[in-house]
Amino acid sequence: MTVLVLLDIDGTLLSAFGEGRLAYYEALSSLFPGREWPWLEMAGRTDFGIWCELTGLAEGEEWESFKDLYARTMEQRLAHRPPERLPGVESLCRALAKDPRFQIGIVTGNLEEGTRIKLRHGGLHHWFTDVPGAYGDGVHDKDGQARLVVESERAGCGGSLRAVVVGDTVADLRCARGAGAACLAVLTGGGSEEELAGADAVFPDLSDTDSVLETLHRIAR
Repeated sequence: MTVLVLLDIDGTLLSAFGEGRLAYYEALSSLFPGREWPWLEMAGRTDFGIWCELTGLAEGEEWESFKDLYARTMEQRLAHRPPERLPGVESLCRALAKDPRFQIGIVTGNLEEGTRIKLRHGGLHHWFTDVPGAYGDGVHDKDGQARLVVESERAGCGGSLRAVVVGDTVADLRCARGAGAACLAVLTGGGSEEELAGADAVFPDLSDTDSVLETLHRIAR
């Protein structure tokens, strides 16, 4: 039976040192010159949900213009300061790709184009070509994201699939539970063990590849 491993990006695989946040606000300021913006916490949120809260707008012409601006701005910023791969991430991705028990996927609040940019500048894009995923383009929060991916993948393999969401925030835990999936939480995004205590397993980081693989296979639902 295959285990679908849905990986979050920021704080789980990569640290962009706040460059993504800065690109987001820079794009907003370019689109709405002269307007001031409150400084929101972005961890565990979707880019679209943040857009709706900050602007009071939904999908439409402004949103499409913003996505283009945001992608271009992020590309420029990350070209000068690339994201850093968090401990063990390269080794884990390599192991997951080679192990027939697992299938890699993505569940992130980043826009799909933003995800590609971050993974490319972080040197991880080659592990995530044509994988199942859910992104933050048109959803307000992460709660239901994994469910759609898991349901689609289960339908494609006749139901013989288990799943685990790997993330660093309580939003990732809710995302996993909404899909009936397990959650492996990591502390690399600044969350505490107390905050993430509801996860099926909590690791300080992903550096112990063998232990992470064993745990993913054991807890998968």
